Amino acid sequence: MTPEQKIARQKRLVSAAKAMLTSQVGFYIGAVRVRNVLRTMGEELENQHGIFSKFLQTVPVDIPLGNARLLWEPSAMLKSDQKLLLVESKFRSEILAECVNIIKQYG
Repeated sequence: MTPEQKIARQKRLVSAAKAMLTSQVGFYIGAVRVRNVLRTMGEELENQHGIFSKFLQTVPVDIPLGNARLLWEPSAMLKSDQKLLLVESKFRSEILAECVNIIKQYG
């Protein structure tokens, strides 16, 4: 990775962390964005900030996310949201703290 690529990826990482911290994006989508940028930066950084991957692996696969939500019957979708909220609540503080750390470290 060239120095320019490294800087660009760090900027994308900080941008994704800020969007998540300020609730500009949903919690799940924000975690996906942060994790994806970390993956482009290398396994060491992905492991260093592993809470994002850990959270995403914990989300049940039967929960509609993104555009899939448009295809679900509303009452079933709202019931699945309760499952997602339980998972998010377990990780919320740690992930938001990690967003702050990312912004400080790379911002």
